[in-house]
Amino acid sequence: EFSIVAHCTPASGMTGTNYVYIKGASSANGIEIYFSGSTSRNQKLYVKQRGTTLISKSIYPCDGKTPVSIVYTYKNSLLIGKRAQLWVNGVLEETANPGLIDNSNDHTIGSDGSANGFDGHIEEFMIYKTKLVPVDKDSEYILNTADYSQNLPLLDSNVQKTGDLITLKYSE
Repeated sequence: EFSIVAHCTPASGMTGTNYVYIKGASSANGIEIYFSGSTSRNQKLYVKQRGTTLISKSIYPCDGKTPVSIVYTYKNSLLIGKRAQLWVNGVLEETANPGLIDNSNDHTIGSDGSANGFDGHIEEFMIYKTKLVPVDKDSEYILNTADYSQNLPLLDSNVQKTGDLITLKYSE
């Protein structure tokens, strides 16, 4: 059970594949979150987890001014029909049933380790060890914690817990 929240602003003219976050060596056993499109006018958001791909239905502007809010939630429970949810700007864009990710210390924000770095600004990035439920209420973006469990372990040893917030340890 976890949620990944990112707030970013794609650069004007952003094209190709632009990674926001990667956990693990690849999406075959981890998670990849990225924008992709052949022009700045057709960029969609993609999340790949354990070989399953979620693709946003909407296209996002790449003008260097318009922020994009991403919330990706996952809860491994047989009681939930679709365990993974991709929310963008308060709208549920896609659901799926990907498998569990491997325990890995490999976290990358804003790059895939090669030429596909994020073109723009990532203003905020957070990982929660609970499933957040974004709600679009009168154009107001609200995050509510739901299905919270106090006893879940941290995702791996490179994260630090402060209350309900989990942050990645960073060093240069």
